[in-house]
Amino acid sequence: MKRITTILVSLLIMIGCINIFTIVSLSYTGEKYSIQVGMFKKIANAERIQNMLTKYGFPTYKIQGDYTRVYVGNYKSKTEAQSVLNEIENLGVNGFIKAEPIILGEDIYLQTQDDNNLAKVKNFRFNNDVNIQGIFGSYTFFFDVGDYWDVNEGSYIELVLSQSDIKEYKNSTLTIEINGIPIYSTLLYSKKVSKEKLKVFIPKDRILQGFNEIEIRTYHRITDEPCTDEINPGNWIVFHKESYVHLKYKEKQDSMRLDEYPYPYLKEGNDNPINNVILVSDYFFSDELTAAMVLSGNFGQRQRFDNLNIRIYKFSEAEDIDKNNIIFIGSVKNTPEKILSFLSNEELKTTEDKAVIKEVVSPYNKQKKMLLILSQRSDKLIEAAKALSKDSLVKQMNKDVQIISKIENFQKDEEEVDNYIFLQELGYPNVTMEGIFYQEASFDINIPKNWQIKEEAKIILNMRYSEILNFDRSLVTVYINDIPIGSKKLTSMGANNDIFEVEIPHEVRENNVYNIRIVYYLELQGSEYCDFKRQDSSWVFISNKSHLYLPHIDKKQNYFENYTSPLIKDRKLSDILMILSDDSTSRELSIAGNIIGFLGHEAEYIEDIKFKTASEFKDENNDKNIIAIGTPDRNSFIKAINDSLHIKFNHDFSRFLSNDKISILEDYSKRLASIQLIESPFSEDKKLLIVTATIERGLEWAEKYLSDYALIAQLRGNGIIIDESGNLIWDYFGEDLKEKSNQPEVEKNIDKKVDVGEILRSDIRNYILFIIITITIIIISSIFIIRRNKRL
Repeated sequence: MKRITTILVSLLIMIGCINIFTIVSLSYTGEKYSIQVGMFKKIANAERIQNMLTKYGFPTYKIQGDYTRVYVGNYKSKTEAQSVLNEIENLGVNGFIKAEPIILGEDIYLQTQDDNNLAKVKNFRFNNDVNIQGIFGSYTFFFDVGDYWDVNEGSYIELVLSQSDIKEYKNSTLTIEINGIPIYSTLLYSKKVSKEKLKVFIPKDRILQGFNEIEIRTYHRITDEPCTDEINPGNWIVFHKESYVHLKYKEKQDSMRLDEYPYPYLKEGNDNPINNVILVSDYFFSDELTAAMVLSGNFGQRQRFDNLNIRIYKFSEAEDIDKNNIIFIGSVKNTPEKILSFLSNEELKTTEDKAVIKEVVSPYNKQKKMLLILSQRSDKLIEAAKALSKDSLVKQMNKDVQIISKIENFQKDEEEVDNYIFLQELGYPNVTMEGIFYQEASFDINIPKNWQIKEEAKIILNMRYSEILNFDRSLVTVYINDIPIGSKKLTSMGANNDIFEVEIPHEVRENNVYNIRIVYYLELQGSEYCDFKRQDSSWVFISNKSHLYLPHIDKKQNYFENYTSPLIKDRKLSDILMILSDDSTSRELSIAGNIIGFLGHEAEYIEDIKFKTASEFKDENNDKNIIAIGTPDRNSFIKAINDSLHIKFNHDFSRFLSNDKISILEDYSKRLASIQLIESPFSEDKKLLIVTATIERGLEWAEKYLSDYALIAQLRGNGIIIDESGNLIWDYFGEDLKEKSNQPEVEKNIDKKVDVGEILRSDIRNYILFIIITITIIIISSIFIIRRNKRL
C-alpha cells in the first residue's frame, strides 16, 4: 500500500511539473512591443474601446485584474509598433508603447481572427508630384479593389502636400471626393508650407469593387486682390509622389467552385501574389511543363506590375506543400496514386481523351486547396491550362470539376492590336472633372519594348465639355512624361463631341512608359471671369475610347535595355521554345516559370510557347526564339552552342573565358552566371536567350535579373556576367554594335593632319605683335622720363 501511495504521489508531482512547464511555455509570447490604449475600472468601458479598434482591423486583447487593460498587438520592432500607434491616435484614441514582453495568461482575452481572415493592407502610391497653380484646380487618381476583397473600416488617403505661403487668407480649401462623392474638406491656411501630411479616412461604403476614382479639388488664395491669384505664379499647391491610398481589406472566403480561379491560387494585393506551388510528375512529359508555363505566363498577365515568386517542383522534391495551395499538372501515367484517388472512376475514364480540372481540399492542409489538371493525353493538359487563362471560359466553370476537350484560339486579329492602344483596354474608366481653372487627369501606358515608334504617332483624345465656358480663354494641354506635346482651344462647336489629335514628338517616342497628363484650363463666360458663382456648371468629360495611334516597326537591335523584346512582339509571346536539361531540377523549373511569368506582364496572348528537353531538340524546332536554361554540364544544348556565345566557356566548361571586350580573372570566372542575347544559329531572324552559369546555384543569380523590375532596369548590352553579390559586367557584341561599349569613350587625335605653314604664320604674327608692344612701352616710358627731368 505504501509503495502504491509513493507511486501516486510521484505521478501527481510529475503531472504538476508538466502543467507548470506547459503554462510557462504557452504564456510567454517572446514579442517585445505592444500598445496599451487604456486601463479601466469598468469592463464595459474597456470593451467599448476594444470593439471600436477591432472594427478598424486592429488585433486587440484585454487583461483583467483590479483594472482592465486594453492592448493592441505584439510587435517585433518599436518602429512597427509606432506606426500602428500613429494610426490609432488618428482615430482619437491615445496610447503608449510597452517595451517589455507581454505574458499571456488565462486572463487575456484575444479579439483576433485566423490568418485567412486578418485585415490586410495595400498602398496605392501617386506616380509623380502633382502641381496645381491658381485658385481652382483638381487632380484625379485611380486605385483598383480586387474581386475577392472585403474592404474594412480604416482605409484612408494620406496626402503629402506643400503650398505657397497663404498666411492669414482663411478662405482657401481642399476637398477630397471618391467616386463623385465628397468625403472631406479642410481649410488650407493652417497647413504648413512644406510637405505636411494629411490623413483622411475613407468610408467603407464609398469604396467600390474594381476601379475607384479619387478626385482632389482645391480653392487656393494668397491675396485679397480680385482676379490676381489666378495669374499669380506664386499661387501654387503641390501633392507629392509620396502620397498614397491605404486600403484595408479581408479576403473573401473561397468556395469549392472553379469559376473563382485564379483565387485563391493568386491573391491580388499580397507582397507576393503567388499563393500556390505548382507540382508536376517526377518523370514529366514536355507538354506537362508547357502547361505549367502557360499558367505561369497567365499569372504575369493578371499581376502586371508585381514581381512574382513562381515555384514549380517535381512531386518528390516539393517544399512547403503543407503551407500553400497546390496546382498539380500531370499525365495520368506519371501521377502518384495519392493524387489520382481524388478522381471518381467516371472522371478517371474521361481522362482517356480529355482533360479534367478539379478542385479539392488539400490533403496536406485542410485550410488550403488543391487544383488538379489531369489527362492521359499530355497535349490535353495544355488545352486545360489555356482554358484557365481565359476568364470568359473560367466564368462558365460553376462547379468543382470541369471537363476540357478542345479550346479554340481566341486570339484577336492582328490588325486590332497592331497600332492602337485604348484607355478602355487598359481598364481605365471614363473621367469627369468639374470646376474651373486647372483640372487634371493622369494615365500610365506601357509601350511594347520591341516597337520603334514612327513619326506619325499621335494621341487621339475624345472629350465633351460645358457649353457655358469662355471659349476665348479655355483650353486643353497634353503632357507625356512631363513634356508638353500640344495644346488646343476649346470651342462651342466641339462642346458636345470634340476630338483632339496631337502628334507625339521624337523626344518622347523612344520611352517604354508614357505617363500621360491631360490638363484643362477652364473659364466661364462673362466679362468678369473672376466671378466663380457658376463653377459647378463647368465640367469636362474624357472618354475611355481615347487612344494612342502608334505605327511602328520592330527594333533591329536586340539588347537588354529593351528586354522583354524580342521574346515579346506586338504584345504576344513570339514563337517561344524553352530548352531545359534532360533531368531538370525543380530549381530550373522554377527559374523557367519566373522568366515566363515576367514575360506575361507585357503579353496579351501567351499561347505560342513550347517546351523541350535538350535531347528532344531537333532541326524542325529551328524557327523559334529559344530560351535555354541550365549549366553546360546538365544542359547539353548550351554545351553544343558554346562557340556561338558572346561570352564562352573554356574547354571543360568549368569557367568563363575573357574576350576582347570583357576581361575575367581566372578565380573569379569559376563562380559566375551569364545572360546573353545571341543571333540564332538555326534561323536568320530568331534570337536565343541563354541563362547559364558555372555552378547550378548561379542560375538563381541570373534569374533575378530577368524577373525583377528593379534589377531589369540595370541591364545593358547583350552579353552579361553576374557574380554572387549581384555585380554586373556587360558589353555589346556583334558587328552592328561595335560603336557601343560600357567603357567611356576617349577622344583621340590619331591621324589628324597638321598644317605646318599655318603654325609658322601664327608664330610670325605673335612675334611682330610682341615687338610692337615692346617698342610702344619704351616710347611711353621715355616721354614720361623726359617730362619729369624738365620739371626738375
